[in-house]
Amino acid sequence: MTLSVLIVDAELEVLGELASGLRGLGLEVAIADSPALALERARSRRPDALVIEQSFAQHTDLLERLAADRHLTTIPRLLMADAPSDETLLDRRDCAALARSLYELPRERSAAAREGDFRGDLTQLGVVDLLQLLSMNRRSGALTIATARGAGEVRLRDGEIVDAVFRRQEGEKALFRLLAEQEGSFAFASGNETALRRIEVPTSALLLEGVRQIDEVRQLREQLGGAEAALTTHADLPGDAAPLEQEIFATLETPKSLDDLLEELGESDLRILQVTHRLLERGHLRRLSEGATRAELAEPDRQHLLAALLRRLSREGFGGTARLVFAGDARRLAALAHAAGRLAEAEVPAQSLPLAPVPHSFATLKLPEGARLELVALPLLEEFGPLWGLSLPGSAAVVQLDGPGSPLLEHLTGVLGIPLLCAASLLGEMDEGDSQQVAALIRGALDQLVSA
Repeated sequence: MTLSVLIVDAELEVLGELASGLRGLGLEVAIADSPALALERARSRRPDALVIEQSFAQHTDLLERLAADRHLTTIPRLLMADAPSDETLLDRRDCAALARSLYELPRERSAAAREGDFRGDLTQLGVVDLLQLLSMNRRSGALTIATARGAGEVRLRDGEIVDAVFRRQEGEKALFRLLAEQEGSFAFASGNETALRRIEVPTSALLLEGVRQIDEVRQLREQLGGAEAALTTHADLPGDAAPLEQEIFATLETPKSLDDLLEELGESDLRILQVTHRLLERGHLRRLSEGATRAELAEPDRQHLLAALLRRLSREGFGGTARLVFAGDARRLAALAHAAGRLAEAEVPAQSLPLAPVPHSFATLKLPEGARLELVALPLLEEFGPLWGLSLPGSAAVVQLDGPGSPLLEHLTGVLGIPLLCAASLLGEMDEGDSQQVAALIRGALDQLVSA
């Protein structure tokens, strides 16, 4: 079990350095900068040792208050100082020496804490059964769970679940996700109590509710298309839409998978899925057909031809990567960007897409022999028309998704001598959320440029 220590010092900067250094050496560290906070954390965490700065101990009543608490008198205490002359003091600037002294302390308390600790495999004992067992035996400690999707922890105090974390989630949402995990390993370490309590519901009621939600979440996921299903907005919400409906709608302005949606919002998975299902039935959201399918731009032989073509598309006076611009409604462009990002050749920008409807790059396709094609979105909102003239020069072509078209866009492409292509003419009616159809649209646009 990890050795735990509480560091007490009035200087916050020193506390931060010590905590960082000792954690890097494998210790579990808590800090305090006042007697009251030191006592509270000593009582709640029961560390294996206390390390107190010498002058802090001399000028406060902390040592007396520790001695007066029968639960804390057995915890070893060490004093530290800057460049100590007394060999009984530790050097508070030497993390390695501090760690050695702590590891050399007698471990009677830690041995007692380890009694009854255990580990195992989730395929043999599920999370629900584990927590029921710990609850019936009124255990205090931390149940650590490692799965293929990530690691989590459930913290208990006297058999009651007080907190849980799993990946980016915490509290009940994290706990209910952990209850659904069926493969992985677990380890229980007693004595690691925590002062933080994010769960107040009694454990018996919590587990019953968790088991109920697991089944409902599974059914709703299947109805919505599974974890890889991609969703985006379709028709505007009414003005009186509920707050969670508005939050889901705003999140899906950029297409996302169910897993991404559930990770991004703090509401329970069940509630998010219920509201998402309702919005989908009412037509405010739509499912992107084949939106999560990984497609290829072209067969390997064809890719070499496209790479050669891209080198011919560079416009005189412009260097850099060849660019293909897609113009249309912002929602359709968001769906197209999501689908293009699923192409095997796609490299998606690390930064998030802009919230304002301004021209922006959403992917770069990497082809053989170092050829690259940058894909640019140009939302057709003419209030931002002055920005179009900054993005269009040097483009190989503009592919317009929507009709009847924009007079301003037609004027600019005519002045700049950039071909203006129509998606309907290239591919007919299409679903811009389908990666395979987006690949076909790109190939069709490039072929059109060759024949022009």
